[in-house]
Amino acid sequence: MIWIFSRVISYLGILLYNILLNGLVGCIVFQLWKRFEKSWKNKGAYTLLYGLLKIVILMFLIPFCWTYVAFQNYDFHTGFRYNDYPWPLDNYRMTALFLGPILIWLWGMARSVRKYAKEKHHLKTLKFLGQKLEKEELNAVYSVVPPKLVPRKKIPVVVCPGLASPMVAGLFQTCIYIPRRDYDPDTLGLILSHELTHVSHQDLFFKNLCAAITIVYWFCPFLQEMFRKYDCWSEVLCDLKLCGGKQTAWSAKAYYSVLLKEIEKTGTQDLKMCSGLYETEKTIKWRVESMKNYHMMKEQSKTLAFLLAALFLFGCPLAVTASGNAAVKGLSKVYDQTLIHIEETEESQDQYRDPSLEQYGTLDENEEIIILPKNPEERSGGFITTEIPAGARTIFSEAELTKGESVNLSVTILSGNGPVEIGIVRDQATRSMSFSSKGNHIFDIDVAGTYKIFVKNKGTDTVTIEFFYSY
Repeated sequence: MIWIFSRVISYLGILLYNILLNGLVGCIVFQLWKRFEKSWKNKGAYTLLYGLLKIVILMFLIPFCWTYVAFQNYDFHTGFRYNDYPWPLDNYRMTALFLGPILIWLWGMARSVRKYAKEKHHLKTLKFLGQKLEKEELNAVYSVVPPKLVPRKKIPVVVCPGLASPMVAGLFQTCIYIPRRDYDPDTLGLILSHELTHVSHQDLFFKNLCAAITIVYWFCPFLQEMFRKYDCWSEVLCDLKLCGGKQTAWSAKAYYSVLLKEIEKTGTQDLKMCSGLYETEKTIKWRVESMKNYHMMKEQSKTLAFLLAALFLFGCPLAVTASGNAAVKGLSKVYDQTLIHIEETEESQDQYRDPSLEQYGTLDENEEIIILPKNPEERSGGFITTEIPAGARTIFSEAELTKGESVNLSVTILSGNGPVEIGIVRDQATRSMSFSSKGNHIFDIDVAGTYKIFVKNKGTDTVTIEFFYSY
């Protein structure tokens, strides 16, 4: 059961790590967007500004940075990922280290879910207590809306007693909610047109995305500011469509006069998943000033605005790359510091070795090496009986060998306890076989060079051996 718990915590850690990466990238991209916001606004490039803000929101949801980090550690030739990188699942100390942050994140997310559950319940209550207009009434209401704004499938309208302000809500079952008031046809047409414009701009979709982001990234300090910006600019884009051109149904004066009358009856309300006329005089004033600026700048060249947009779009992958590289270094450091290193002695490793396979290694600079004097009568081999102290390596012969030649070695322990290791060494690289009493092996030469023939005593006592070698 412990490993199941550890595995669950590890996968939650992966999720939290992914969220932290996305949050970091999203915050960087949002700050970049803010840098250019004033320039875009001064140039009247409102549609461009609004569209790029939607990209910022998506940066919190699409795991660009995680994908970048994962592909950095993916071998396209073999299809392997190393150590489940960028998150090592089997490092249990790392899992324990992230347990605290995971619990805090889950606690904060639970609080946010509770808040949005209340809002969802409020909207369901409005729909339950309200009166949904029948087909004839709905057609009569839509008759005051400019035809080009009426969708093919008419969105239901619900008249709600006690509702402070008109609004539109619902991602899959969209409804327009209006207070039970006696609206004149022009005011009703403007209100419905405003809410329908929000629907056509996909504002409900992005507002629900914002709600989901607020739940998951509740710890992010820039989210509230970003969503306020989205609310404000989504309203400005609605204003542009309804009163910002020569062929619009309302003049700016008539349009904002209706809005000012409505906000006198509404006040403010913090609803994240709907679009409504919960405005203040301050926000209306900002929208009017934005509209005036747009009319002043709409004939100006937008070249600089588009250049800044290109720079912003170029900065997005740079933010992903920089965040990904920083995350890899940080995670690697945490992983290295929490990794448990198990060092095995050479004796404990021997039990896992296949005795039928050659072993490869390097010479130990600190080990005792005994070099026997060369026999002047030796040509291409020899036979010798000698003693080797515990842990010592004895060099018996040295020869220049070419590729394709072979070395035949044979050893027998006459007294003492093994094992002994027989082999050849070129430079510092060794090839060897181990035997507990006696054995022989033929080493094929695959690289030309100077080779030394050796026997190493791996036991704890001095051994006496008979050793035969030929090449």
